Amino acid sequence: MAKKPKARGYEPHVRLQKHELDCAAYRSLSSDARSLLVEFRRIYNGRENRIYMSVRQAMDRMNVGQRPAQRALKELLDRGWILVVERGSFSRKVRHATVYALTNEPLDEWDGETAPKDYMHWYPPPQKNTVAETTTHSSHNGYRKGSQKAKKQPHSSRDEYRQSEKSEFTVAETATQIRYQRGA
Repeated sequence: MAKKPKARGYEPHVRLQKHELDCAAYRSLSSDARSLLVEFRRIYNGRENRIYMSVRQAMDRMNVGQRPAQRALKELLDRGWILVVERGSFSRKVRHATVYALTNEPLDEWDGETAPKDYMHWYPPPQKNTVAETTTHSSHNGYRKGSQKAKKQPHSSRDEYRQSEKSEFTVAETATQIRYQRGA
């Protein structure tokens, strides 16, 4: 009688590789999206890369409300951690949840492809400079071009000073400058 082969000796587990944890797509995820990613990997059985997950199931697994669960799904889709294989719908006679695939695993077991790992190619959008240049009576001198000087009249009233400054600004870039031009 032949001996039975030994079991591997470990329990099923969820693994996040170091390069995945260090990538920009993971670092930008919210805590809800990170926990949902762990749940997706927990459901994956290692054979077929088809994971059925509705928003309600995500809510139950994460113990959150509908909006956080929807945001977490959207984040994972946007960053490339999961793909939609088949959309779910209520138009069928039988309930049908959306079918997702993990991008860290091959999409089809039989074609011999490697995993696409779309999340490794995701980078955050470039930040826009949100610091507005504000102009006040004392600080707008720094934003002038080299040859322009402030025309201050020491004995004039404030309105005359504003009137003399209006002609120097031709294009208003911020709301503060627009108010300044109007004399507010």
